[in-house]
Amino acid sequence: INAEYGEFQTFQHYFKQINLSSSNQTSTMFKTLLVIALLPVAYSWSCPEGSIETVDGCDCGTGFWYDGLSCVDINECQLYKPCQQGFCVNYVGTYDCICDDGFEYDGNTCLDIDECVEDFGICRGGQCFNLVGTYWCNCTMEGTAPCLQTCLPQEQCDVYERMQEQLNDVTQVFNNDL
Repeated sequence: INAEYGEFQTFQHYFKQINLSSSNQTSTMFKTLLVIALLPVAYSWSCPEGSIETVDGCDCGTGFWYDGLSCVDINECQLYKPCQQGFCVNYVGTYDCICDDGFEYDGNTCLDIDECVEDFGICRGGQCFNLVGTYWCNCTMEGTAPCLQTCLPQEQCDVYERMQEQLNDVTQVFNNDL
């Protein structure tokens, strides 16, 4: 009897002990899963290199799971969806978030940036209110108005608004010509 046949007999032995080898009702898939589960017993098999043997099986470390044969990368982006305010990039054993404007990556997810605290004076004398992903300026100084996400003298805001209207007109003409 060669070693392979002896190991096969070991599987047959386990099938007979749980009364599965002669059952026509047992699915092939179930038997396959059972064989995978018995691999460590039948082959004196140990955990993959780099993992730690535990009472429950093998601990492959952060970012991996043990599938019964090897350590497999967890796709955190699909499983946990950690970057709700950005784009998730899966790497082997880890992931990274590319956050939308107004958010920053803290090592786990995208968090709102409090622009009012991060950039004190952002509203140039006006009152700053943090909003999710952005901020708003309440321009309290006389003669100022909210534009370009800050408080500027009304004349500068008027010039900016006229320039923005002209840009919108040119863009609309360009888009209509396509």
